[in-house]
Amino acid sequence: VTCEATNEIVAVETATNKVVSRIKVNPRPRSIVFTPDGKTAFITSETGAAVDVIDATTHKVTGSIALPQASGNPVAPRPMGGVLSPDGRELFVSLGRAKSVGVIDVASRKFVRSIDEVGTRPWGIDISPDGRKLFTANGPSSDVSVIDVASGKVERRIAVGGSPWGIDVARAR
Repeated sequence: VTCEATNEIVAVETATNKVVSRIKVNPRPRSIVFTPDGKTAFITSETGAAVDVIDATTHKVTGSIALPQASGNPVAPRPMGGVLSPDGRELFVSLGRAKSVGVIDVASRKFVRSIDEVGTRPWGIDISPDGRKLFTANGPSSDVSVIDVASGKVERRIAVGGSPWGIDVARAR
């Protein structure tokens, strides 16, 4: 569970509903993404401009990945949502007011690139089952962006109204 006010993650044993650990992280944690094996968690830190890496078995922070401010962008990255590529090799992080998505190499735990101008304040993010398309929910612009992962280009923006915060791409069963 992310706790924005206390800058921590709380681990809960679901069988008993008891708190088993409180983990201090960078300021304003927003979302958690687990690797497929459940051993590693990535925590986006909105005001810390970073993604913390946690060993999910020991409940210890093992590192932090700084997200740089893009050249020419007057706004610092504000990590919000995250999603792993289907192969687990890349972590995509929506960067809020920076209007971009950061790409992190999971193996090296390094920021590798930025996909810029994806929409106004992307919050929620998800990926297609084949890993070719990213989708961001862009709150203030009331739309969803469809992004080609390979080229890093926005293919289209779909007006959805309201102020979309999250997004979930359906998976085949």
